[in-house]
Amino acid sequence: MRRLYFKQFTNLVLFLLSFALFTNCTANKGTTNYSINNAGVIEAQPDTMLKDAIRLKGKIVSKSGSNDMERIYDFEVTEVVRFGATFSSDEPQIGDKVKLYTPKEVKFKKGNEIMLDAMTRRSEELGTIILNMITK
Repeated sequence: MRRLYFKQFTNLVLFLLSFALFTNCTANKGTTNYSINNAGVIEAQPDTMLKDAIRLKGKIVSKSGSNDMERIYDFEVTEVVRFGATFSSDEPQIGDKVKLYTPKEVKFKKGNEIMLDAMTRRSEELGTIILNMITK
């Protein structure tokens, strides 16, 4: 009798482990994995910063759209962390809501706090700053 319970328990544990591994792998499929610091901020910046880039911390407000090559998010700037050595483009201010363009394989959710490097430009038609996320 005990063998039957032990066998059922072992099968249940193996099923749960397999299920956990399977769902974790499929949830991350097609996305880039970034580290998360102690404050819960996703650190999506590359190891070395480009000279013309700006490093920002902010929050994903919503997803604005996507196309074949990129995703577009509404991003609220909460901190300007650092400037590249030759940065001379449009600088977003704390509290600004800007458009963040990411490669198609990079996915974020509403409410994610992110630190990232980006190139900036001003969109005349949107009247806002556009951030192009640097991934490499």
